[in-house]
Amino acid sequence: MRELPEKENVLSKRLNKLLETRVENDHDTLEALKELSTFYCDNSLQARRNLRSQIEKRSLQINENFLSEFREVKESFDSIYNDIADMSKSLEDMTLRLQNAKRQTKHLLEQTSSYENEIAKNEMQQKVATAFMNKFILTHEELVALHGNKQKRDLVITPEIFVVLDKVQRIHNDCKTLMQSGYQTLALDVMEQMTLHQVLYEVYGH
Repeated sequence: MRELPEKENVLSKRLNKLLETRVENDHDTLEALKELSTFYCDNSLQARRNLRSQIEKRSLQINENFLSEFREVKESFDSIYNDIADMSKSLEDMTLRLQNAKRQTKHLLEQTSSYENEIAKNEMQQKVATAFMNKFILTHEELVALHGNKQKRDLVITPEIFVVLDKVQRIHNDCKTLMQSGYQTLALDVMEQMTLHQVLYEVYGH
């Protein structure tokens, strides 16, 4: 029989605790009561019997609303993610195009530099060839002065002939220097040509 008074004592303590609780200071309880008042208006026996099912329906509706709103948020995040992915892909494509353009520009610059070097080399070779011809080859005017022309083989002794002969002798001497520099074949060809000019002058000039 002692258990009954003890149970009543525990129940009494819980009731007293609820009665002592100041609802106006409990924010969560106030919000719950406000929400309850939106669909529980008639304090009748039938309303109290249906309260549990109404609360469950209300909870289900709240969950469905939450899921619907969450779905919209997720769709928004998915859209943002897709936009970011598209931007990332565009940046990758742009980076790839820039890298290709950079490689093409580098190749073009290398080709341009190679062409410039080739042009400079050709210009230098042309200058060397011109200098060589001026130094080791007789000009057309000098040949005419030394041998005459096709229309007139008779030579008239003029001061220009001696100038040309001096150049021929000078070329002979320069060919010796050319041979010492390692250009034996070229030097011998030029010396042979100069000797031929001298022989022709001796034949036709005297």
